[in-house]
Amino acid sequence: IAHIKELKEDTFQHAKIEYVLEKETGKDHAKTFYSSVMFNGEKIGKSNSKTKKASEQNAAKQAISNIKDRY
Repeated sequence: IAHIKELKEDTFQHAKIEYVLEKETGKDHAKTFYSSVMFNGEKIGKSNSKTKKASEQNAAKQAISNIKDRY
């Protein structure tokens, strides 16, 4: 997540980046978290994992890769 913020500061000073927890499934002891990263209103990364943090981090990694491919 920190890498996206650094990229935002260096390259996209006016970009709007949001992290969205789309849903949680499963019982309390075995949840799956679904997260996405929005870049100026467009979904550019998504992931799911057993922890919210890992889901957000993996979505951020995918977003960084997608941003680098486009710009």
